Amino acid sequence: MMMKNIAMKRVMLLALGAFMLFPMLAWAPMQVSYSAISADQVGMDVELTWTTSQETDHDYWVIERSLDGTDFDDVAQVPGTGNSNTPVNYLWVDASVNGLWVDAQVGAIVVYYRLRAYDIYGQYSYSSVVSTQYQG
Repeated sequence: MMMKNIAMKRVMLLALGAFMLFPMLAWAPMQVSYSAISADQVGMDVELTWTTSQETDHDYWVIERSLDGTDFDDVAQVPGTGNSNTPVNYLWVDASVNGLWVDAQVGAIVVYYRLRAYDIYGQYSYSSVVSTQYQG
């Protein structure tokens, strides 16, 4: 019985030691700081612009769009900067939004956007949701 307890303690210590060696892999927070995000109709398109004040190990953005502000679809992917401590400005043009307006057959639609930022470890975080009224 004594040998079994000693073996069990060793396994527990090994597991605890592995957790202590790699805490950043398990608990590293996503490191993207937004300073601005906006969506504006420009001609027949919508321009989504955003600025970050800091990025750490940032890989890429997924741009999501919605017509109800709840159910979002992925519409584009934009490369990230990687690492930056200075402001970085981004611009993405939604040239397909006019088709949504034509399909809706109404005077105007509200289009919602949000960003999903991925780091090099596969972790992600969301931006706030922005919207614009679109009329083709």
